[in-house]
Amino acid sequence: MRKTQHVDPHIVDSGIVRSLKRISFTDREYNESWFQKLLFDNPSLLPTIDIEPAFSPCYSVARELPTNAGSIDLLFVSPLGYLIIAETP
Repeated sequence: MRKTQHVDPHIVDSGIVRSLKRISFTDREYNESWFQKLLFDNPSLLPTIDIEPAFSPCYSVARELPTNAGSIDLLFVSPLGYLIIAETP
C-alpha cells in the first residue's frame, strides 16, 4: 500500500465541488501583500493551536509594523497576551 497520495486538491462547499488550480510563483495577483492581507483578515488560517495552544486563537494587530530593525510583516496577539510575529515570503 502506498503511503503517499497525489491528487489535485478540491474545495467542497454546499455540495459544489471545485478543483483548485496551481498558480505560478511569478503570478503578480498573488504577491506578498495579498498573502499578508489574507492572513491579517483571517488569522485562523495560521496553525497556532498546533504550534502552541497558548497562542490560539490569535487576533490581528498590525501589518508592516515599523521597528528599529525593520518592519514586522504581521503582528498578532493571543487572549493571554502572547505576541505572535509572522514573516511572509
